[in-house]
Amino acid sequence: MNLFSTKVAKRLAPRYLAPVVVVTVMLLASRTSHHPSVVFPEAGALAVIVFVLRQKTVLARASLIVTLATLDAAVGVVLARLVNVSAVGEIAALALVLTEIYWLRSSLVPLISVTMLPVVFHITSPFYVLSVLAVTGALTASITLERLLTSKGTGNHEEVRASSGIVEDHSVELALVFFCVGALWIVATNLFLPLFFMAPPLFVSALDWFKDRRYDSKFLLTRAFLLFFAASVGEAGYLYLGHIPGSIAAFFLTLLIASWVHDLHPPLLAISILPQVVHPTQPILYVVGVLIGTLALYIGCALAVSGLKKYRAYQLSIKLVAPNHFDRSTDVE
Repeated sequence: MNLFSTKVAKRLAPRYLAPVVVVTVMLLASRTSHHPSVVFPEAGALAVIVFVLRQKTVLARASLIVTLATLDAAVGVVLARLVNVSAVGEIAALALVLTEIYWLRSSLVPLISVTMLPVVFHITSPFYVLSVLAVTGALTASITLERLLTSKGTGNHEEVRASSGIVEDHSVELALVFFCVGALWIVATNLFLPLFFMAPPLFVSALDWFKDRRYDSKFLLTRAFLLFFAASVGEAGYLYLGHIPGSIAAFFLTLLIASWVHDLHPPLLAISILPQVVHPTQPILYVVGVLIGTLALYIGCALAVSGLKKYRAYQLSIKLVAPNHFDRSTDVE
């Protein structure tokens, strides 16, 4: 049994270390180039989806990773430069990616964060777009190289039981409901709260939860705690270990804990390195903001689903009652 565990660990180790390497290279590039905009948190999340979760819907359309991510990053920077009212730009970014996801039947939900991040935190540098292009290009190239080296396409890999970070339900209704919930939270945050209360990875997390339809309170609290943990570790690492080593340590620890609890949720990894983007800020307020933002979006989606179910039940009752009423009217005549 121990021998089997050792073999599995050796086979899985490169897959788990690959996202750490991606994040490390990105952080080092940011430091050496003196351009903070090179850092985008979803680099780690996308690397986990490609190397660890091995999502077939992503691997099968690898070209979309670099194409859509670069396009969306450019759109985000343009919105940050041209749109003076932040809420308008953020809602436009959310609408764009939701349309993209459901129209193209894309599985790349993290692109919501890639597009919204420049608008939320006013990133206008072209280096942000170049960084997204470089990272996603490397991910796409790794998938293509693997296909060339193996005769089985994506290969036979161990299944990892975890949230996918992808959308399988491509119904327009789901997209519209989530857009309404997200837009309301964007407006509320812009009016009354600090910006990191609507950290873009939280929208990715909420949509992932929404499409999985796991609306029980236990799962909600567990997921909220994990996001709170990732934010806390990321903030602590950034403050006490330094920018690069602290962020790498936070990312790696979050990856280990998420794997241990069998909830390898990609937005957790993005949240763990988000302090690189939002600093300087108040550490406690950032962590509390992530927790409140999570609960607001999750509960908002749950309430929307509840309302939608009641509306559907009402429509069904009308359809059932109407024919009976017509038959009775006919009998009287």
